[in-house]
Amino acid sequence: MTDKAMEYTRQIGGILKPLVPEEYSDNPMLNILLADRKQAAESIGIRFVVRVESTGLGFIEPVDVTTLFGNLLENAMQAVLKCCGERCIKVHIRNYNEMLSIRIENSVEKEVRIKNGKPVSTGGRGTGIGCLNVERCVEKYGGSVLYKNDDGKFYSDVILNR
Repeated sequence: MTDKAMEYTRQIGGILKPLVPEEYSDNPMLNILLADRKQAAESIGIRFVVRVESTGLGFIEPVDVTTLFGNLLENAMQAVLKCCGERCIKVHIRNYNEMLSIRIENSVEKEVRIKNGKPVSTGGRGTGIGCLNVERCVEKYGGSVLYKNDDGKFYSDVILNR
């Protein structure tokens, strides 16, 4: 990341810091996005849990934070809104050797169909582009993404290389 981009990120982080009630990480854009999604989820009765056991998240560029977390959390929100029972989204970020492990877990009403390793969109024609953007973002960091269902939950597991 260029020096100008780093400075811009610091300035935006400083300006928006009073608006972010909780600092989850050392990445200002991630903090803003998580705080926003948590507030939106809780305002409609969705439990939103964030656990960050990692430092050094500044290597993820702001546009990639938005692409990666924005798309995965939007998909999770859409799925949880269809649930009649438990409505919960959990975000867990941790270090794993020289990699960063990100898991986004959400309740699902029915199992998400997965084809060729990707969730199949039920939104109709023109949807599903979010997962393609996530893949491109993950590839940029030499990482991988895995989607799976298990016992009423859907998991998006992402690994990024630092």
